[in-house]
Amino acid sequence: MKSKVLFIANNIPTPTRNANDVIIKIAQELTKFHDISFLFPKEFAPFPINKLPKYRHLSNLNKAWETSGFNIDPINYIRIPGLRHAFSLIGLSRHNIAKYLEHNGLPTLVHAHYLLPDGYLAYMIKKEWGIPYIVSVRGSDIKYLSEMYAKGIKTDRYKQVVEHASKIITHNAYQKQYIEQQFDKECELIPHGVERSFLCNRKLKKADNQIIVVFVGSLIKLKRTSWVIDAVKEYKGEKTVTLWIIGDGKERQQLENQADGNKNIIFWGQQPHEKVSELLRQTDIFAMPSQRETFGLVYIEAAANKNAVIAVRNTGVWGVLEEDKEACFISDYESFRSSLYNLIDNDEARNKIAENGFEKTRDSLIWDKIAEKYERIYLQTIDNK
Repeated sequence: MKSKVLFIANNIPTPTRNANDVIIKIAQELTKFHDISFLFPKEFAPFPINKLPKYRHLSNLNKAWETSGFNIDPINYIRIPGLRHAFSLIGLSRHNIAKYLEHNGLPTLVHAHYLLPDGYLAYMIKKEWGIPYIVSVRGSDIKYLSEMYAKGIKTDRYKQVVEHASKIITHNAYQKQYIEQQFDKECELIPHGVERSFLCNRKLKKADNQIIVVFVGSLIKLKRTSWVIDAVKEYKGEKTVTLWIIGDGKERQQLENQADGNKNIIFWGQQPHEKVSELLRQTDIFAMPSQRETFGLVYIEAAANKNAVIAVRNTGVWGVLEEDKEACFISDYESFRSSLYNLIDNDEARNKIAENGFEKTRDSLIWDKIAEKYERIYLQTIDNK
């Protein structure tokens, strides 16, 4: 008989808003072992605040809905705007939680997917009903914690969530290091995964002197697409280098102006996921020097398609792909340009990193492998209940 696991997640796709579906994917993989249900902490805004664009999409989410075969139940909370840590327990009262649990039954385990508000709700359930919980820490949690500490703001709620959790899960090495240093509690690093169908065993052939560099992501300042354009334009080596930019965003026009009509810089615009996979099978180097990434699944998708990956230290897939073996990690524009030019000019180095990154993805970063890591932690937590 499958055990019941309650997912608490405030950032999943809803009928009124698209969101990253990684949490849904984790749930889909774990249904092989458990019955998964969802609780959606919904930020409640009274009239007239609920008319603001930020809250409008939430105003109609008063009833349960279905996403990818999962029933999603909303539960309200009120937060003081601008203060993520200072949210009211209105809507997270024992009465409302009890009503939900009475209707759906007590879970064996709770998995909260953010520190707040998800983790605090899990903490309340443990405090009142003795149900153990696991909490995942994401990039936005680290960002808010860092901002709070920089302003001298302290709150016990983060500390309560971390201290009472049976296990803390992070998704990259920087998150793990940060939480362990701040709270003196060991974390488990579980990266995100890719579909097995994304694996590419054979690249499409092209001329030996032709290299295609690819960027995939939102065209916003944070992603530093301008670095990639500048580096490609400044390249003076013997290879013929083409840059493919896949994605869209508010900086697109500015970036097109920066490209200045260069025929070797091609803007593909936003593309379906299947098309991105098809394009990645034709490219050689994946370069996205993003300033900050919670994980950056596209790096792994690029490695799955035998691209040599360039990423940034202390964020994203740093600590997931091994530096100088499975990916190149940089810290500033000069180190980015140096790494890019080395991969363009040095066929052996480029092919070695691409092959190592592919093997790492194939052997340990496919979703069914990731699900096994979650299942191990779930079973340990349930057995120690």
